[in-house]
Amino acid sequence: MFARSSVHWAFTLGMIYTVVGDTLVNQPPRLESEKGERVIFYCIVPLVRATNAIRVHWWKDDDHNFLDAKKDSRQIFKIPNRASATFTLERLRVSDAGVYYCRVQGEITGNGTGTTLQVSAPPSTPKIFSMGSSDSPIYGCTTTGYYPDDLKMEFFKNDIKLTELKEDKQLTAEGEYNFSSTVEEKEPVPIGTTYSCTVSHPTLKNSPKAVNYTVIPEEKGLNDSFAWWIYVCVGAGALLLLLPIVICACKCRIRAKRRKSEICVRCSRLKTAKPQSKKEEAGSQVTQKPKTNVNKGTKAKNKAPRTQKHRTRDKDAIVE
Repeated sequence: MFARSSVHWAFTLGMIYTVVGDTLVNQPPRLESEKGERVIFYCIVPLVRATNAIRVHWWKDDDHNFLDAKKDSRQIFKIPNRASATFTLERLRVSDAGVYYCRVQGEITGNGTGTTLQVSAPPSTPKIFSMGSSDSPIYGCTTTGYYPDDLKMEFFKNDIKLTELKEDKQLTAEGEYNFSSTVEEKEPVPIGTTYSCTVSHPTLKNSPKAVNYTVIPEEKGLNDSFAWWIYVCVGAGALLLLLPIVICACKCRIRAKRRKSEICVRCSRLKTAKPQSKKEEAGSQVTQKPKTNVNKGTKAKNKAPRTQKHRTRDKDAIVE
């Protein structure tokens, strides 16, 4: 009997030691945040000699591959003191939700108890759209990117709640939901009719988002072709851009014509002036020749007596 009790106590102490050993590393049980925010996970350990005496790794859910900051720049790992380690996750996504564990190795060894992260995302501001023909138009309201799937949408026509609605909900790859609600009118909608849409979600904290939409004469549906005035504006803008270019081109062409005509006038003047100058030069040469000959003749006459005198003298000398 004593032996059995001893074995029982030993087994109980072993279980207590095992439980205590498994819970050496503690973590806060739960964290809640919204998409785009930042959260910090804590891994609490008994006091160690120094921060470099332990190594701390983190993993998510059942994936025992440790998280790596090199693969995701949003992750920041630190050991700020001798009693804890932290894991910061920035720019939260809905897909980040899950349970995160820490693993301590070194002076103390053990796994953390795990922290459950819950990420919510508020819905976008609703938008009212129209499509289809003017005889039987379709009006709808849509909102995107919300989590969890706890959305309430109400659609009104002239402050009267619509009941015959066609609803569509989609789950995206990021774990977020998109929701739309449409109503098909059986006849043309009078101008001035007002549609309104409100969206409620836990993340909005009793402050639903709403939008209003009024049918106007030019309304042909957001999915139809652009209104005529858009084409007019585009055409006017293009004309304003092309007008300076056309004006500059016309001015350049006029200047080129003027320069060409001036060059032609100068060329014609030069052609008419050349033959007159040649005739004048020829006439001047003809009139100048007699003058030069007369001078030469007079000079010759003046020189002739001198030679004759010398000759007469020579004859007289011979006679003597």
